[in-house]
Amino acid sequence: MKKILIIEDDVVLNTAYKQKLAPLYKLISAIDGETGLTKAVGEQPDLIILDLILPGLENGLQVLSKLKNNPDTKHIPVIVITNIDNQSNPAIEMGAVDYLIKSNIDMNQVIEKINAYLPKV
Repeated sequence: MKKILIIEDDVVLNTAYKQKLAPLYKLISAIDGETGLTKAVGEQPDLIILDLILPGLENGLQVLSKLKNNPDTKHIPVIVITNIDNQSNPAIEMGAVDYLIKSNIDMNQVIEKINAYLPKV
């Protein structure tokens, strides 16, 4: 079963992800950037879903930068899913495979994107 790391601090959205995605993938979650980075290195997920607004010392763009500059995690596809609709260029330029606006996408579309970007093995 493919492993997905969800770095998202919104409890309601985390619950929705778990309900919809848990039957399809092994889920790992983090509610802040520091924990997300640690889990990305330790768990080596097949894909990461990343929010940009996170509590703590690391925001989503900082997390993305560290993921893509770390040889242990740079190969992992990252889908940014956020409410900020003006950061797509920096996120894509930094290595995110896609940039989705939460209010413009439903969970079935999230699953389609996940399946499109999961490494085929």
